[in-house]
Amino acid sequence: YCREKFSIGKNNYLKFLELASAIFGTEKVRSGLIVGLEPKEDTLAAVEAICKTGCMPMLSPYIPYKGIGEFPTAEFLIDVLDKANEIVKKYNIPLAPLCKKCKHNTL
Repeated sequence: YCREKFSIGKNNYLKFLELASAIFGTEKVRSGLIVGLEPKEDTLAAVEAICKTGCMPMLSPYIPYKGIGEFPTAEFLIDVLDKANEIVKKYNIPLAPLCKKCKHNTL
């Protein structure tokens, strides 16, 4: 949940990602998605939308805070990751982050 993303709206946020990718390049702009907050189909639709902007999607697993919600299952995370990899290949965009040290909380 990111108030800033919500307040500007999805279409404006995607336009911003497209502009940022055009200025800085695909491998310099990323947008994070929290996997497990929404249904799998919605998360994968977001991966596709981000790729269409030329931006790298970054997938982080949901970690419940103070017992709110449940951890997504390993099967759910693996399935989302596999399908996200298919999507990014179609757009020739890598999943973020590219730095090995930055991958500690991502899929």
